[in-house]
Parts: sequence; C-alpha cells; structure tokens
Amino acid sequence: MAPTLKSVAKLLGVSPATISRVLNNNTKHTVSEAKRKYILEGIKKYGYHPNPAARSLVMQQTLDIGLIMHVGTNIESVINPNMSMETMMSAQSVLQKYGYGIRLAFISREKPELSFAKLFEKRKPFEAVVFPPGVATDGIIDFVLDYKLPCAAIYGAKETWPVNQFGTDIVTDIKKAVEHLIGIGRRKIGFIGWSPYGRAERGFPDVLRHYGLDVNEQHIVCIDLEKDKFLSHRDHGRRVMKKFIASNDLPDAIVCVSDFIAFGVIDVMEEEGLRVGKDIALIGREDIESFGFLPYGEPILTTFRWPHKEIGETVGQVLIDQIKDKDIPLQKKLYPGKFVLRRSASAEGK
Repeated sequence: MAPTLKSVAKLLGVSPATISRVLNNNTKHTVSEAKRKYILEGIKKYGYHPNPAARSLVMQQTLDIGLIMHVGTNIESVINPNMSMETMMSAQSVLQKYGYGIRLAFISREKPELSFAKLFEKRKPFEAVVFPPGVATDGIIDFVLDYKLPCAAIYGAKETWPVNQFGTDIVTDIKKAVEHLIGIGRRKIGFIGWSPYGRAERGFPDVLRHYGLDVNEQHIVCIDLEKDKFLSHRDHGRRVMKKFIASNDLPDAIVCVSDFIAFGVIDVMEEEGLRVGKDIALIGREDIESFGFLPYGEPILTTFRWPHKEIGETVGQVLIDQIKDKDIPLQKKLYPGKFVLRRSASAEGK
C-alpha cells in the first residue's frame, strides 16, 4: 500500500500540517532548515508522493499545461507530427515528474481571441500553454503576455512573438533538399511554402542562386494559411499543383514545406498521368508516413524526420522552469530534420 501523508507524518514524528508546509513552501508558517531537510529525506525514504489534485487546491494552482487546439481539428491535425502526440507525450514525461499534466482545450477558428479569453472567465485554467502551428494569433499572444503565462509555440510562430519557440530548421532542411536534387540531375526546382510563419520562401531564391540555378518566381508559391484557414494542407497542395500544370511550365522538382502539401501535389500528378520521382521529384518535411499514414499504400515520399522527443522534453522543462521562476529568459531553438530518402526523389527515378 502506498504511504499516506498521515502514515509518513507518524513515522517521522511530525504533524501532517508540517509536512504540507514543507512541500508547499508555505512562508506564513516557517519550518527550520534542519527540520525541512529531515522531512524531505524522510519523504524520499518512505516513497511518499503527494496527490497532485489535492496539492493544487491548497496552492490554488491547476497543475495543468494547456495544449490549445482548434474546434473541429481535422485528420491532418491529429496525425500531423506538427501537433504531435509524440512531442507532447515527451513533454508530459518531464511535466509529470513535477506533478503537472497536459490538458487539451479547444478554441474557435472564427473567433479565436474571444474563444481563448472565455477559457479564463472563472479562473486561471492553466499554469502554462502550448500552441501548435496556426492556432495562436497576435491577439491571443497579447492575452498570454498580459496574463504572464509561460507559453511555448511549437513548429511554427511569428518570429516577433515574445514567447518560447521550438521547431525545425526549415532553412537548413531546404538547403539539404536542394543539394540532393541537384545531385540527381534536377535543375528547375520549385518550392511550396506557407505564411505567416515561413522564413524559407524568403530565402529559397538565394539558395537556388547559391548553387547557380535560375530562379523562376512562378515556381515559388507561398500559401496564405490565414486567408484560407478552412482549406487543408493537402488541398492547398492540390490547388498549387493544378496552377503549375495550367501554366504549361512545370518544375522538374518541388520542395514542400510539409508532407501533406506534397501529398496534394502527388494526388494531382497521378490524376494527370505524371510519374512521381520520374517526371517530377518531390521532397516533403515531417515524415508523416512513418506514423502509419500511408495514402499510397507504402512510404514513397522523400522527407525530413523531426526530433519530436527532444523538442517535447525541452518544451516540458522550459515551461516548468518558467513556472517556478518568471524571470527565466525565453528560449528559441530550431532543430534540423533527418533526411529520409524514398522513391519520390531517388537517383533511379529520373
């Protein structure tokens, strides 16, 4: 049987209230340093773990970290590692060591600021919040800052937002992608990115020039996610690829900012009788197919796999540190992806 507060207090010869004061850092009723050390060592010795829910009532804390998502989240949001359960499960493995947990909260796409504010109408529901890409807005970030909530944006945020930001190094990934495509003989390389968070579409022409390639502005497309917020990434990919085909000037390779955009490109290629990896080489980012989402029966898309575990653990620890000390500086870190070669961009394809 797990030890209780009362049983441990009896073993240590102190009152349950004294143990609670030590655990909750109660400053109204001081406990000597010697007794504090004795109690903490005893708690460890007898394996006592305070009940997080009861402790949160005493401290008037929720002990919850809010993962904020849109109402009506589609399959891309569920499967897509951008919102990744793997990332958040890794964060949870850190948070639970401190008695915290992750709780999902949903807000409206139509009125996100109002919907987010309503979460706080009766009490502070979270000690910190995490935003997947495309969920936070300028207004929501302002609210978070006014509330002095520790906050992390994962896999996509405006560079000017003064919050913790963790994601992937898209610029490094794209340079590697272009190098690979040049190595297999591709020269007319296009790019499909997105705003408002994207940095890559601004730097992509420079990457092409660096390698001595011509820049065709018609082959560089930046999707406006805020303007077409109800269109899936896959549908965006379909739309862009149809425009490429209608122009009668196709690239011989395309780098996509996400796998789902690349899947949309593949859908249209198949409809038009174009061969993936032969007529057009294709590279995505995220490695969705390794998560078991196989729209073509087997993994075919060359891509970049993201370090979800490392990112999640970092998110969890940073938020815990900032909950304890509001003066800890913000952190922003980008991680390069691991190149995964498949049929869509193999040397044998052309």
